[in-house]
Amino acid sequence: IAGALKNSFDQVLVDEYQDINEVQARIFQRLCREDNFFAVGDVKQSIYRFRLAEPGLFLEKYQRYGDNQGGRRIDLNDNYRSDIRVIQGVNFLFRQLMYTEVAELDYDRAAELKAGRDSLGQPPELHLLDLATEEEGEEALTAFQGEARLIACRLKQLAGEGYAYRDMAILLRSVKAHQDILSKALRQAQIPVLLNQGEEEEASPERMLLLSLLTVIDNPCQDIPLAAVLRSPLFAFTNEELALIRLNQRQGDFYAALLAAAETRDSLGEKARDFLALLNKWRYLSGMERVDQLLLTIYQDTGAEPLFAAMENGRRRLQGLRRLYNEAHQYDESGYAGLFRFIRLLADSRERGFSPQSQPSLEEADAVRILSIHKSKGLEFPVVVVAGLNSQFNFQDEYADIIWERSLGLGARIVDTRARHKYPTLSHVAVAQKMRDQA
Repeated sequence: IAGALKNSFDQVLVDEYQDINEVQARIFQRLCREDNFFAVGDVKQSIYRFRLAEPGLFLEKYQRYGDNQGGRRIDLNDNYRSDIRVIQGVNFLFRQLMYTEVAELDYDRAAELKAGRDSLGQPPELHLLDLATEEEGEEALTAFQGEARLIACRLKQLAGEGYAYRDMAILLRSVKAHQDILSKALRQAQIPVLLNQGEEEEASPERMLLLSLLTVIDNPCQDIPLAAVLRSPLFAFTNEELALIRLNQRQGDFYAALLAAAETRDSLGEKARDFLALLNKWRYLSGMERVDQLLLTIYQDTGAEPLFAAMENGRRRLQGLRRLYNEAHQYDESGYAGLFRFIRLLADSRERGFSPQSQPSLEEADAVRILSIHKSKGLEFPVVVVAGLNSQFNFQDEYADIIWERSLGLGARIVDTRARHKYPTLSHVAVAQKMRDQA
């Protein structure tokens, strides 16, 4: 505020207070004294109650300024993004759900959305899935597996009606909880899928395999990545062979057992020697070459590209391998060096929910997007599926031994140490009920 408004004040103010911090402080004091404040918000989207936000503070001004008492309320409820029928559907739904006794606000004409554009659009659809109607003899489906199958079927129909897959998005409250089931159902229906910001790569088996192989090249004494690499299509060790390797040497890490297996003169020993020869070659090159060149050598030595290209959704798998190479190339070009640092960079990126992958190709771009509702803000799609609406409310907080609510205070359980039993007090019941009502 100070930076934007200081030029509108008398130069005398700047002359009197040479320090810019003092100027800003004086401007802020004038703003306070003249009551030049405004508040922007939407209590219908008050998601921060878990951080002890108090929607009542906003509601009080919302009601008072609406009556022109101490201020003026400007309702910014024109929607220029959605078609008329979508807005009608949203308004119809929330008129049934939002009223003062439950939501602290009536969804009246002032609160409802107004269509800002005149395109009518398609009416929204609501699909109710009854799993009891599934055909006998089929494997029992979970609720979301059935939903994923229904979504795939409907999107396939829409594609037949002329919609491109890039026109479609599926929104989830939590992507990680459902992305594997949903993406599998879509791919089984031959529908291309693109997850959001690195989640596609994180869920990609071929990418995880190559990362495991790089981890083994950097340090082979890691049992889980080593077992994953050996069991993979690149080297095709069977479960029985892995078990024999461990049984023949039960002490130490799995790499030591693999070295011992390579000393034998049977077929398993020959298989182990072939793998170790490649591993030793790659470990030597990792200290001499750039990471992108090391990846190219791995692709050539293992035949990874033609192997994955021949599998189901081979084009997508091949593009995943090439994206990993592009990331390694960007890493080398940026001045970094060393395989360990590259592995660490990718691991840190996954933890932060970000992936430095290049932009999807035109072929990939024609794919259904799976997004979290949070990350979909600001985007537009002709077809939007909101999935996972059967999720239950999370009331876990109210079962803690000590709970708290702003107006009622603390509620605690009583512990009977002799009977080794806990039971709620009246205050705990009251606070829990208030928390449930708010949720």
